[in-house]
Amino acid sequence: MARSAHEANDGKPREYALDVLIARKKPGVSIRQIERDAGLPPGSLAHHLKTAKRGAIPRLATMQRFAAAIGADFTEVTKAFAADSFVAPDSSSVLTKDEREVLDLYRQLSEAHKGLVRAQLQAAVDYVAKVSPARTGTKRS
Repeated sequence: MARSAHEANDGKPREYALDVLIARKKPGVSIRQIERDAGLPPGSLAHHLKTAKRGAIPRLATMQRFAAAIGADFTEVTKAFAADSFVAPDSSSVLTKDEREVLDLYRQLSEAHKGLVRAQLQAAVDYVAKVSPARTGTKRS
């Protein structure tokens, strides 16, 4: 029988890193109470804890709200969401400060604007490859 993404290897319900973080930072406090205490509308955090949303990495602002509401460091919250989405925290996935800055800015854009930025970035890479192939490892055409 196929195992659900919400089950551990032993068939028991999966323990989510975000749930563990919330329980550690706000022991015994319900998510609804955390939302109330933080002055957030009902469901604004709970929505991201629904089974259908598990494994998705939310927008930057959402992770910032989680961090503020539970009194956690932003990095702790992002690592918890990453762990729950099965993103391996290995050395190859570590972003530099510049990469994080670009990613944070990119995530603030609408989908239409993200496409524009990707096209501009590709044009910049193509230009650099053409004028200075040693920098990108590509040859001039």
